[in-house]
Amino acid sequence: MAELPERQVASPVEVIQNACKPVLQDSGVEHSFQLPDNLWQIYIAPDLITQALRELLKNALEAEVKKGKISITAENVDYARNDHRGKQGAREGKYVQVVLK
Repeated sequence: MAELPERQVASPVEVIQNACKPVLQDSGVEHSFQLPDNLWQIYIAPDLITQALRELLKNALEAEVKKGKISITAENVDYARNDHRGKQGAREGKYVQVVLK
């Protein structure tokens, strides 16, 4: 049986910036971060999240025909039991939603 990755409490701002900045810094693509200081702490496997964010960015950069702009935003979201707006299969609870556009 495969061993599960170690999870820990982390700052979403630090995780997102540490994952994305190395990929974006030499890309020549204009980019912006909108990461509020009040984002909730997250309980994650940082290596997996870092890898996922980097792969998403690499794919976006490879698909970019013209030098475009990448925007990375995050916000706190709290899904109540009967709240189905934008939930996309998430269970009831508090989340930090990250959007790469």
